[in-house]
Amino acid sequence: LEGRLLTAIGRLWLQRGENEKAIAYFEQARGVAHDSRDFGAEANAHMNLTVANGALRRYDLSTQHAERALAIARQERWPAGEVGGLAMLMAVWAERGQPRLAIVLGKQAVNGLQATRADLRALDSTIQRSFVSAYEPFYRLLADLLAGQGRLAEAQQVLDLLKEHEFSSFVQRDRILATGQGQATLTAQEAQWEARYREVADRLTSFGARRGALLAKTERTPAEDAEIEKLEADLQVGSRAFESFLNEMEAAFRASKAGAGEVTRVREAEGLMETLRDLGPG
Repeated sequence: LEGRLLTAIGRLWLQRGENEKAIAYFEQARGVAHDSRDFGAEANAHMNLTVANGALRRYDLSTQHAERALAIARQERWPAGEVGGLAMLMAVWAERGQPRLAIVLGKQAVNGLQATRADLRALDSTIQRSFVSAYEPFYRLLADLLAGQGRLAEAQQVLDLLKEHEFSSFVQRDRILATGQGQATLTAQEAQWEARYREVADRLTSFGARRGALLAKTERTPAEDAEIEKLEADLQVGSRAFESFLNEMEAAFRASKAGAGEVTRVREAEGLMETLRDLGPG
């Protein structure tokens, strides 16, 4: 309850443009969530800190918080949080003038969203329309980034994926998704990094899953308590490795010729980060 109240106050300050005050409350919320092992709320706090620091052009801090949110979401098997973390990183790197890097992160997020398509069939029409409205700016940002790099066919493909999310198309297109289509196409280089991302992230997920199963037990043996302590240490190491991998990927794409040069500011980037700040559990 304390963490949610701190988050709510922080969001009020954020909406008023008082970013420093918002950051102070989000940091408190993060600490409360961490101490209480409320990992979803901790990831949510990092997402809010990504937005607030981004609004102040503190892009290094904004990037760090987005990476941390992504790591927590992955270890907790929280697909929406993973998509949110990837999308926020896309927005931050777009703001930092690195479209090639923003694109590879954005494509991973799009493909994560596309993977949720089958689950939408059970939801009522209001929720489905809300889903479309929430994620449309994200698809359009990725398309704009691709178009800005002259990758017009890929940009059109992303816009076509957005059209697939239109309410009238949900059920009709399921067969396409079931055959493995309906995904943003990766270049050879992007596919290599995506495979490495999955490898590192899957290890983190396995540690998180085991810890979650043990914490869910109402009664634990001393051996299980000891295992939790070991898993906590393993998760810290795994999270650092995951964030180091993200830094390595970021450095690789920043150094590439295709990612260098003068880049125009993407108009949707700031708005997207505002849209994504509410993806967490609150």
